[in-house]
Amino acid sequence: MPKQELICENCGENPNQVFYECIECANQLCDNCVNICPHCNGALCDGCYQDHKKNCK
Repeated sequence: MPKQELICENCGENPNQVFYECIECANQLCDNCVNICPHCNGALCDGCYQDHKKNCK
């Protein structure tokens, strides 16, 4: 079975870099597009980051 290629769900690229999964919606994100929460160190997409940032202490 061929290995599935990861595509960033934000930029649509496959830069062969580290991929992250958004802790809120499970989108796959490359290290250029991911937002890391300074409080919990969770990986988040742009859409989830603003709400998470307000609620995470």
